[in-house]
Amino acid sequence: MLNDAVAEFYAVALLCKSYHWNVRGKGFKPIHVLLDEVYDALVDMADDLAEYHAASGKVVDVTPAAISDSVSFFAARYVSVSETVDDVSGYLKDLLDRLKQIWEDSADPVLANMAQEMWQRLNKQRWLVDSHKPLGSTSQAKSAADGPPKADLAAMIREMLSVPPFTTQQKPQE
Repeated sequence: MLNDAVAEFYAVALLCKSYHWNVRGKGFKPIHVLLDEVYDALVDMADDLAEYHAASGKVVDVTPAAISDSVSFFAARYVSVSETVDDVSGYLKDLLDRLKQIWEDSADPVLANMAQEMWQRLNKQRWLVDSHKPLGSTSQAKSAADGPPKADLAAMIREMLSVPPFTTQQKPQE
């Protein structure tokens, strides 16, 4: 299961690079720059998971075959900012679910804690990506001077604060 997560993190990192190079349209530069940050964070997290997996005596397989089996790649083409944001947000959501599964299923408190910390870092990256989504229909949106609609702001704050509680792991009995 952990090796699959490593491969999935690398696959999504590669997808982020592909979107980074192929995104086009209004709002290009901020999402282009952000995708580099997301890529770096994903590679860093994948490396941490791989190092932990290897330290536990298991072989890490991130061959091209292992990576390509973990997610569906899109055909290289130019992609709009809104499609990029929606797609990358979806991929990050899948990784968040994967991390939650790791910490919930792990009997190892170190791995569970590592997965929770990564979840928090990755959730922040997803929130930053999602901040590039439009506010909604023209009738719902306010002018930039007025700020976001209060309901949207409240929802954003709730999502930001929806960090799952750390589970308490008992120390192994000696």
